[in-house]
Amino acid sequence: LLGVRSSIFVPMDNLGIIIIDEAHEASYKQSEPEPRYHTLKVAELLAKMTHIPLVLGSATPLVETTWQAREKGSYKELFLKEKALTQDSTKLILYDMRQESRHEGYFIGDLLLKKIEDRLLKKEQIILFLNRRGYATVVQCQSCGELLTCPHCSSHLTYHQGKASLSCHSVSYTHLTLPTILDYKGYGTEQVEYYLKKWFPETKICRLDYDTTREKDAFSRKLSSFFTGEYSILLGTQMIAKGLDVENVTLVGVINADIGLGALD
Repeated sequence: LLGVRSSIFVPMDNLGIIIIDEAHEASYKQSEPEPRYHTLKVAELLAKMTHIPLVLGSATPLVETTWQAREKGSYKELFLKEKALTQDSTKLILYDMRQESRHEGYFIGDLLLKKIEDRLLKKEQIILFLNRRGYATVVQCQSCGELLTCPHCSSHLTYHQGKASLSCHSVSYTHLTLPTILDYKGYGTEQVEYYLKKWFPETKICRLDYDTTREKDAFSRKLSSFFTGEYSILLGTQMIAKGLDVENVTLVGVINADIGLGALD
């Protein structure tokens, strides 16, 4: 039986193994509609009751799954040491941004900028990931120093340059009247796009985030255009972290990679 998360409830008389692919995906947890359940927990219970193996496949396993394997011993950790397809191994570079000079657009990083320039000269494609949308993620009054927050939930308001507005991404609150003495801190995909266009004016950039994909089929259309080579750079939030397989992509940049460490889930 090959199916979606609800198929875990299908009764099978002679079940011998349960395999959950991409086991780290948040979509395995159902909160709405009822019944509310996590497929991994249901699978664990079913495997225990029927005395059969449960296999969780993932290139980026959940922290709790890794802990269960390495510390608690609930799982046996197995590694695929070779790639299924013969190809050059990916080179991973961790870049310490504390050594970066504070120039315009410094958050992209001089090393990544040089790599982008090199790939563009070779007519190769690039994917850039930053899980923050908008232009600036924190807005502060220059006069009194107060941080502007949402009147409904107290979350920090995000500045969107294209709409000239302040928005709360938690409760969809938008404030259209901008005070004149504001200081913008932090950065999102909109600001990264601004500097990329400034530095590489001839390069076509595809930005994929909630703000650019509200129209029907916008996400699939833009992504298809990147696949066919219409765009040289794909810049986006978590919606592009999907294991995209594009032959001409030779560089992937994760901007401010530490940001995910502060997320709640």
